[in-house]
Amino acid sequence: MNYYGFCPGVNGVKTGFTNEAGRCLVTSISRDGFDVITVVLGADTKNIRTKDSLKLIQYTYSNFTNINIAEVINEKFKIWADTTKINVTKAILPLDMKLGEHKYNKYAINRNDNITLDVTVSNSLIAPIKENTIVGEIIVKIGENILETISILSAIELKRKTPFEYLGIILSNYNVINNTLVTVFTTV
Repeated sequence: MNYYGFCPGVNGVKTGFTNEAGRCLVTSISRDGFDVITVVLGADTKNIRTKDSLKLIQYTYSNFTNINIAEVINEKFKIWADTTKINVTKAILPLDMKLGEHKYNKYAINRNDNITLDVTVSNSLIAPIKENTIVGEIIVKIGENILETISILSAIELKRKTPFEYLGIILSNYNVINNTLVTVFTTV
C-alpha cells in the first residue's frame, strides 16, 4: 500500500485538528460496491494519520467482504425447504413455505465467519392454514452472533380434508389390501 498518493476507491476525505483530538482524518472509500468510512483521531502528525488511515482501509478490505446476505439466506432456506417435508394435520397437501421480509440485503462479514440458519417450524400445525400465516422462524447467525430473525410463512392456503377425501383414502387403502390378498391367494 502506498502511504503517499493514490489509494484505490477513495471518494472523499476530511482532515481536521484540535488540541484535544489531535490530527484527524475521515476517509470514504468504495470498492466493488463495498463502502467503508474510516476515522483516525489523535494522530501526532499528518504522516501518521495518513498511514493509520491507509492501514485501516487495507485491514478492512483484506479481512471483510460485502455479500448479498438476502441471496445467501434464500439459497440456504431453499435447500432446507426442498429436503424437508412438513405434514399438517387434516391438510390435503404438505406445507409449502416461503420467507418473510429480510432486515438486510447486503452485509459486510469477516471472511472467516460462516453463515448458519437455525430453522424452527411448529410441529402442531392443523389445517386450515391461510396463506402468509407464520409457521416458524429462521435465526440467521454470522459466526456465533445473531444477525436477524426471519418469519417462515405458509406459501399457499392449506385447506382441511373433506369427508369425501377421507373416504377416498380409506378406499384406496382397502384396494391395496384387497389386491395384496388376491395376489397372495393366487400365488399359493
